[in-house]
Amino acid sequence: MWNLKHVRRRETPSGVGDPMDGVEYSTLSQPSSGPQQQEADRYSGNPHSHDHDPEEGWEEFLELDIDNPPVRAGGNATTIGFEFELLVAVARAQEGFPDPHPTDHRWLSDRLINEDEGAMSYKYTVRNKIIDQLNLSGVVAHKIEEDWFTESTEDFQYWDSLEYESSNRNDIVLNWVGSYQWNGSETNDNNVKEAVRVLREQFIQYHKDNNIELYMTTQAVIKSVRDNISSMIAGESTITGRRSIVELWYDSVSLLFRDEKKKHHSATSASCDYRDPNSVLLEGADPRYYAWSCTDDVSIQDPFPTYEDYIVPIGSVPLLPNSKDAYANPPHLYKWYPAEVVSSILDYDNPSTRETLKTACKTLRDELRIHKPAAAVHTGVHIHIGQQAGWTLLHLKKFATLWHLIEPDLYKLHRRDRGRSIWCSPMGSQCNLARCVFGWDGDARYQATTTGPLRRVYQAQMQTWVPFINGHSKLVEYFTNIWQYSTIGQLNAAMGSGRRSETCVRWRIIGKSLSLKAGSMIQTLEFRLMQGTLDAEHIWKWASIVERLVIFARDSTAEAFRETLQHLLDGNYPSLIGLNQADIAWFESRLRDGYFAYPEPDDKVNWADPFMIRGYGDTHDDALNL
Repeated sequence: MWNLKHVRRRETPSGVGDPMDGVEYSTLSQPSSGPQQQEADRYSGNPHSHDHDPEEGWEEFLELDIDNPPVRAGGNATTIGFEFELLVAVARAQEGFPDPHPTDHRWLSDRLINEDEGAMSYKYTVRNKIIDQLNLSGVVAHKIEEDWFTESTEDFQYWDSLEYESSNRNDIVLNWVGSYQWNGSETNDNNVKEAVRVLREQFIQYHKDNNIELYMTTQAVIKSVRDNISSMIAGESTITGRRSIVELWYDSVSLLFRDEKKKHHSATSASCDYRDPNSVLLEGADPRYYAWSCTDDVSIQDPFPTYEDYIVPIGSVPLLPNSKDAYANPPHLYKWYPAEVVSSILDYDNPSTRETLKTACKTLRDELRIHKPAAAVHTGVHIHIGQQAGWTLLHLKKFATLWHLIEPDLYKLHRRDRGRSIWCSPMGSQCNLARCVFGWDGDARYQATTTGPLRRVYQAQMQTWVPFINGHSKLVEYFTNIWQYSTIGQLNAAMGSGRRSETCVRWRIIGKSLSLKAGSMIQTLEFRLMQGTLDAEHIWKWASIVERLVIFARDSTAEAFRETLQHLLDGNYPSLIGLNQADIAWFESRLRDGYFAYPEPDDKVNWADPFMIRGYGDTHDDALNL
């Protein structure tokens, strides 16, 4: 499968796009000033930053190894993060519809049938169900407020769920009854103020006495208590006074308990219980990545599967009792939720990482009805690889060169349709630099513009790492550009895609010759080739391949790297990279017509069994019952 000779003949790949504008390019290639920028300036790869005359002493820069500065002190774990895009059946499509798979017994909500699928209550209910299940299984996950869930109501916040309201978990113990004696010698206003204070404190004390955390009491329970507050006031009170007490008590208690919930659930709170003990702490990283989380991904539903994407055996669709017509056609017998489950920042080499991946996959598949992988379901698995102590420009130049030669065969490890997706288009033909060199729609701003002595330094550097390539001028031009960039930001922009698409490796790294610390740019390479699945063994085999490519690009000597590139150019297996032979054999055993394939004929899912089976391994039964 590792026959890569065709790469050398790819002179003018197809592709149309609209490149990044000047502002976007400038942002990537010129990080803003600040402490991180000042640190990066020390390793800019630019003679001017070292107070040298750009026209003199270029041989000195050849000795400095300007693209390979020391990484930051401390640990240098290779970090890994997982993103799973999933299509989850969460409710029957309409009231009166039977359960399309009545023997499945995995979660299906009656509360969501009449909820608007765009409503915050719908989205947060499903998301929080996923997070709660992960936590119950020992995978530390937290609930995070989403900026794009624009609907906001007092009674429903990001930690709430409609699933809790019908039989609240606190109802059994939360049978509080307070009391306030109206004081006839005081004014109405004083009585109202004192009654609110006393009843609020009694309510809080009841929680303490019964070991109930304040954050556990939902707004629905507070509302039910509010309806009984009036009966807790003894004495000759006024009607207006009672009404004021009820309203003010409810407002003050709601605000207090909402603050407690925010402190408990917030990823940035010092009291937050939801921090994965196995997560790698990175200075400047967003706290949301220190535990698993879940959000929705609307791109999964556009386009959506149709009836033609299924094999529909007789008896697999429920029929109306009188007409014997189908209630609806697959997949529209369900309401669906497009989920994206995101892991914490993990250490690739920590044995607990693989075990956590298995547990997460098993939990989700055991508890939820998740659509099997299929070309018609536009989901993917994204794997983020990071370097705790930072990336160097030399590391990334080597990776970009290696990836260009090996990319076509890596696509064969996944479903054929992945290469046609706008969310993981080939970097070798669709990144900004490739469209400049191989295509007709490129923007010259993405080509390297290094001149003078530094250009000669980079020419010598390329000759050190890249073998001589004869007769393929476009490939030489592509590599020459890679090795002429003087900042990570410039290389980042060149490897990215400026149109409405994503390349199969999303570069999320910024800096000069040393990447900045984690921040708004998370400093990872995001591998997007894999189709959506919750097969932990499959995911780990793929993760092991991309990890080896990253580490080989980092640690290989010039001789080993140059020899590997020559093997790839000659169409030979790149054994020096150190890929696991058993993993490669596993992928090869699952190829059909040259690409990875699932067992369904014509990639159609059997509607009689459309969901991933329970467990963490293969998502399909051993045999299809068609």
